Amino acid sequence: MRHQRPKRLFRTRTTLGLAIIALSALASTLAFGQLGPGPENQITVSSSSEDTPTLGNDGVSDLVVYTLQVILSDGSLAPGDIWYQRLTKDGAPTGPAIQVTADLTDDQLNDVSGDYIVYTAFDKVNLDSGVIMLYRISTRQLAPLARAEVAREPRIYGKNVVWVQGPVNASQIMWYDLNWLGTSQEVRVVAGPNPSAVQVAVGESFIAWAQWDAGQCYDIWAFDLYNAVRLQVTRTSGIDETEPATSGDWIVWQTYRQGTTEAKIEAQNPKSLEARVIVDNGTWNLKPSIDGDLIAWESMITGNLDVFVYQLSTKQSFQVTSDLAPQNLNDLFGKLVAYTDLRNGSEDIYVTRLDQPPIADAGPDRNAYTGRVILLEGSVTDPDDDPIYSWTWSVTGSPSGATFDLQDADKAIASFQGNTSGDYTLELKACSRFSRGAAYIYSCGTDYVTIHVADNLPPVAAATVTPTTVYVGGQV
Repeated sequence: MRHQRPKRLFRTRTTLGLAIIALSALASTLAFGQLGPGPENQITVSSSSEDTPTLGNDGVSDLVVYTLQVILSDGSLAPGDIWYQRLTKDGAPTGPAIQVTADLTDDQLNDVSGDYIVYTAFDKVNLDSGVIMLYRISTRQLAPLARAEVAREPRIYGKNVVWVQGPVNASQIMWYDLNWLGTSQEVRVVAGPNPSAVQVAVGESFIAWAQWDAGQCYDIWAFDLYNAVRLQVTRTSGIDETEPATSGDWIVWQTYRQGTTEAKIEAQNPKSLEARVIVDNGTWNLKPSIDGDLIAWESMITGNLDVFVYQLSTKQSFQVTSDLAPQNLNDLFGKLVAYTDLRNGSEDIYVTRLDQPPIADAGPDRNAYTGRVILLEGSVTDPDDDPIYSWTWSVTGSPSGATFDLQDADKAIASFQGNTSGDYTLELKACSRFSRGAAYIYSCGTDYVTIHVADNLPPVAAATVTPTTVYVGGQV
């Protein structure tokens, strides 16, 4: 059996109430200042099955690479081919999809980094023997990296390519640096075959994998690419830690306690030894991916598989997808999240661009007098360069019994007049808007300004006398 990133077992459409509630909550307003789901884009539209989406940027644009398999009349799948689609900054498809392979081999399990795509060219459908292939996008050149009776799961970051080789009970982690091309340097064995090592990932700092231990479970191990040393990341009995992913100095994985019906997502920084539980909610949380500050995974918390994201810097998480069909096989790159989706009857590729709310600036605190009009001059910047859909000024705090006048409250520059002395707090809310399915999502940022209004006292007349010398008979 081919050991690829598995197509999950939860593939049936559901109309569970929890999922409906989640959909209603999503089509509203994002929490102020928090990263959240932005526009969702359908990348593939066909009756074929497209899966294993992986994201990258080749220096020309962002792109998503995927495997396409035609569904035959008997329901089986034809041999796979590798395709990629260029994306706009919002994750929308631009230009035609580009076919990388079109041969008799079963091409699957793709990954991408920079100018390179890697995949496994299996000899035939349902055979494990094949070749790890390297495709250069800029030159359209294909080259074999290694052949084995069992070869699978190639991953690439920069110039480092890794894959799993050998039967599942005696697997090895293989590593090849593309800088070695044209030299005598051969493929290196990082781990295995005794004990067996599976499910490899590679990033800037580490190669990570799941390794069978004497306690009859899987632990996470890593190879430090800078110091050339192996590290045991987890050491727990009766718990399977699998599906590792890595970016920067972080490694993330799923944790399953044998005999239960739940899995959580955990992460560790092996350099600082900081460890975190990303999610532990009593249900299945599966296949984490990581890029920079963000971790994504698939969760059954809504009743079917949905994609969630956690931000390391803020320790906040949010739901990305909420369609009633399951979304899985997620991948992260920058602010883009890719996944497969069954809402159209066959597996299609979707990409969501994560959204950073606008940054509103209500200006500095001000002083004013009762009955006098002052201008409120707000400004806003949007980290994603989204157009500003609405501006709203409102008074959120005022002296007891105060009266005031607020004009042009739906414009960047508004006018305010306080008729009672005291402090007034005004809020500026700026929102961008984008569609997600049949609904709109509003992404808003806020800022506040305090106006101190003092009594405008009537003017007091004052006479000024200048001393002078007056002589008898003179005039003053």
